Amino acid sequence: MEEGKKEDKKEESVEEVIEGPTANEVDSKPENSEKNINATLKEELKEAMDTIESLKTDLQEVNLLNSKLLYVNKIFKANNLSESQKVNVIDTVGAGDTFNAGFLAKLSKLKLLSKSNVKNLSSKHISMALEYGIKAASITVSRKGANPPLLSEI
Repeated sequence: MEEGKKEDKKEESVEEVIEGPTANEVDSKPENSEKNINATLKEELKEAMDTIESLKTDLQEVNLLNSKLLYVNKIFKANNLSESQKVNVIDTVGAGDTFNAGFLAKLSKLKLLSKSNVKNLSSKHISMALEYGIKAASITVSRKGANPPLLSEI
């Protein structure tokens, strides 16, 4: 009986070896594999192109910001600021709003904030309003948070 069991085991092992493509059969998996590789490469290429496009946009923004910074630095170097005009900047939140409010407040104080008067503003009045707006904004940026000055501080 033991010989019968040995023969059965040999037949099973032969069957295991025979499974899979034989020498005469063609395996279709390589074609699918190539298609999968091509699809993967196309996806990776698209992702790379999207990344490049995103970086180009970011780089253009950085270049624009650098250009603005260089221009502002050039203006500051051309116009020497006095010590009273220099401010230690802590936080710029609210600076633009404070400048606009100061500019308009000065025009209002001068009774020039009507349509007819605004159309005919003199350079003297515009300079006065600009200086007031700048002074108000300089106080705001010297503080933490959007903390505009009181009228008595300007």
